[in-house]
Amino acid sequence: MAINDVHADYPMPYVWPRLPLDVNRVDAVVVHHTATFFLRPSATIAEELAHIDMIHIYHQSKGWGGFAYHFIVFPSGRSYLVVPLTQWGAHVKGENDHLHAVVVAGDFTDVVPVRAQQEGVAEGIRLVYATLGRRVPIRPHRSWTPTSCPGNTWQSWVPGLTALVEEDEMEMDWETFVDFMHRFIREVPAQARYPEDSPNGKQGEPYGPRHPLGEYIGSLRDVGRALRSHAGDAAKHSAGGDVSEERARQIADEEDRKLRLPLVKD
Repeated sequence: MAINDVHADYPMPYVWPRLPLDVNRVDAVVVHHTATFFLRPSATIAEELAHIDMIHIYHQSKGWGGFAYHFIVFPSGRSYLVVPLTQWGAHVKGENDHLHAVVVAGDFTDVVPVRAQQEGVAEGIRLVYATLGRRVPIRPHRSWTPTSCPGNTWQSWVPGLTALVEEDEMEMDWETFVDFMHRFIREVPAQARYPEDSPNGKQGEPYGPRHPLGEYIGSLRDVGRALRSHAGDAAKHSAGGDVSEERARQIADEEDRKLRLPLVKD
């Protein structure tokens, strides 16, 4: 199931406490639960978006800038990207500069998430891995903070997420991957700036280190190669492996044209 990217509906400026996230420093994916009422697996997208709205408003009231987690996953299996993976979340005090977060909608004190919901979590983590270009550990919130999150049943399902991610790693939706990478290159700010209402007289001026976008991407050529490789692998996978390297590259070129995202060629 493709990830629903709704981050444009919940814009948060790249200022404290939601600064640019150096993806080179990310060393874990944190799993949370909302500890709120369950939505039914048959819930509509509109109902799920209303739930995201409610959490977003609540987190704004807490002074966190807005929705605290990068992803949220519902019992329907639908996963929503609410916060860009290039921005701090606000989910583990003092640790948000090196973590990506997924929250599972519901209270898992006594029950485990349904299978579709666990698969939705795995889909979000696969996008994290694709963005980082590497795998990182998947750990419960309680690994950093004295808390019951993500519920007392966590040992029954959080450790199994690693195998679930690997099980279908090649099946990440191609359009989701390319579209996300396109936005990553276009949207991430070069440097954090003071907010317009800053009392220090430096409204709008840059501060802090520049975002290490160049270090992460390497070069547009490297991005092109990475996306082309992903397209070729996806093509070979969809054909059951019975496709030549030349044909895989042709399919990749065709997908590039469809998505209007030209890749840098050798």
